[in-house]
Amino acid sequence: MTKYNMIIFDGDVVVGKYKTKTNDMNLIFKDCGEEIVRDGFKQGINMETQIDMYKTFIEEINKQKRHCQKIRHSDFYIYLSCVCALYKFNQETDDILFLKCKKKKKKI
Repeated sequence: MTKYNMIIFDGDVVVGKYKTKTNDMNLIFKDCGEEIVRDGFKQGINMETQIDMYKTFIEEINKQKRHCQKIRHSDFYIYLSCVCALYKFNQETDDILFLKCKKKKKKI
């Protein structure tokens, strides 16, 4: 099975990397973004408000990264969920790069 690294950028700054088993954003959305969107609709939050909330959270994390502050793992997972949700809502997702992981050769 091929493994990938999903790298998320803010301009020219790497915000974070996430290991995936696919380079298909729809499958990644099902894995980590679908729950946050579904919970928003269950709480009665409309799509426009959800999009604004996701963009606000993403901008806060990007600001932390630009100021060289550490990002907690839980915050990065929410960040990744927000990026996937914006992708599903056909919003800005130009700053995502998939790189195929190299297989490590065993030394004999």
